[in-house]
Amino acid sequence: MKITAVYFRDRVAPPGLGMNAAESYLTIAQGYAFEVEGGLVRIRREGKQPRLVPMSNVKWMDEEQLAPKGGK
Repeated sequence: MKITAVYFRDRVAPPGLGMNAAESYLTIAQGYAFEVEGGLVRIRREGKQPRLVPMSNVKWMDEEQLAPKGGK
C-alpha cells in the first residue's frame, strides 16, 4: 500500500484566516512522501525536515492499492 495524498488539520494556522487555513492537502505529485509509523504519519520532502502528524489530525488519506506481484 502506497499513500499518495494526505489531508490533515495543521497545527500551524495563520491568525485571522479562519479554520480552513489550518488544513493542509499534500500529494506525492507535489514532491511529498508519506509513511505511517504507529499513530503518526511522517511527511517528507526533499531538502526539508520531516514532519510528524498525529493520525488523530488526519482527515483522510488516499492510498494506491498495489497489485500483487506475480500472476496466475
